Amino acid sequence: MELPADVRVLFDAANYAHLATVLPDGGPHTVPVWAGLEDGKIAFLTSPDSRKVRNLAADPRVAISVTDHDNPYAMGHLRGRVTARLDGPEAWAIIDRLSVKYTGQPYPLRSGRVVYLVGPKHPRPHLRVIRDACRPPAAADGEPMNMNDRALEAEEARLASASLAAGDPTGWFDRLYAAGAAGRVPVPWSRREPHPLLTDWAQRHHLAGAGKRAIVPGCGLGADAEYLAGLGFTTTGFDVSGTAIRLARERHPGSCVEYVCADLLHPPRAWRQAFDLVAEIITVQALPRAVRQRATTNVARLTAPGGTLLVIAAVHGGPGEQPGPPWPLTRAEVDAFAADGLTPAAIETTTMPSEPAERRWRAEFHRAP
Repeated sequence: MELPADVRVLFDAANYAHLATVLPDGGPHTVPVWAGLEDGKIAFLTSPDSRKVRNLAADPRVAISVTDHDNPYAMGHLRGRVTARLDGPEAWAIIDRLSVKYTGQPYPLRSGRVVYLVGPKHPRPHLRVIRDACRPPAAADGEPMNMNDRALEAEEARLASASLAAGDPTGWFDRLYAAGAAGRVPVPWSRREPHPLLTDWAQRHHLAGAGKRAIVPGCGLGADAEYLAGLGFTTTGFDVSGTAIRLARERHPGSCVEYVCADLLHPPRAWRQAFDLVAEIITVQALPRAVRQRATTNVARLTAPGGTLLVIAAVHGGPGEQPGPPWPLTRAEVDAFAADGLTPAAIETTTMPSEPAERRWRAEFHRAP
């Protein structure tokens, strides 16, 4: 079984896991362990005469949890059973990999350790990531806040500043996704549910996509693209970050969405006026003013004759340029999506359902048939 991407991230990083086994009297026994991924299974090392080894000899069932070192409310867990016990050169190769991950050095011993491999018994019900379960959602367009948000924001600001200073307005996106995939910060833009203002709009319009094409610029890990595919659209999701596209494919194995690495500032010519629905959701606002108009025009150009462009963005809240990224959009910047022959059908300010204080633009543009 292939683990979900956000669980793999936790096991790939130097995060400590806790292993629970069953004592002879049926009670639980839990200990911290070094753990990592080996061919899709969880590997951990132990002494061959440890209590957990004796427990496993009688009952191979285990439970394993892993928490983010920097954010203990970000955790994944699984239940399964031991599928193999390894010793000899094969085991020591794994032990050295684990030791390098946790200490930066190969394991100092060459005896007295074995490796166990664990495979989940159930693919989904007992495998999940919980982020900040003790705190209410905050204004992040459907993505829960967590204790490490400040670290994510700081890394976002640092990478964006360096990228923009180098004249590269989009390079920081992949660096930030890569930092998330490596476990240094939470994975950005990784919500699992479609944007609530998209679903509300779709339900109001009784949206049906059979025989139509849709595209989601800056698709991230694919929640909005998967939603539109579920409505029957032949859907393309693209992102400038190759890491985001990889994580989206891993999160949605077997998806009918076409996930593509592409740059909104230089989209493929074949996409010009090719999509019946374009869902631009908080992507243009992540780009600096110097390239925002080009990105806006390129979004409009994706819309096919008779097609619709839906724009959802944060509302600019005061005079002057606000610090970013992101940079919330002014009314004039929303109006600018009426480019390349598009005409506005509806432009409104609304709020996030879970955060009434968070104002959003929701704008609809059409191209004549």
